[in-house]
Amino acid sequence: MSQPVFVPASMLISNPMSAPNPPRKPEPHECCGTGCIPCVMDIYEEELWQYEKDLKAWEAATAAVSTTVAGDPA
Repeated sequence: MSQPVFVPASMLISNPMSAPNPPRKPEPHECCGTGCIPCVMDIYEEELWQYEKDLKAWEAATAAVSTTVAGDPA
């Protein structure tokens, strides 16, 4: 028996069939190098972590849907 799949509400509201978009990586000149808190690179790392988390959830959800549809006798 498969485990339930958690899908973030933000993915359901936008378009459940499209993968989340990766964050844009800042260009080197966008970081001033003075140790700002938060640095644009810190923000990017947080957004990248969230993207990877959302992508895994999306992949699991689409795999579950694909399995359900493929196994549907109708």
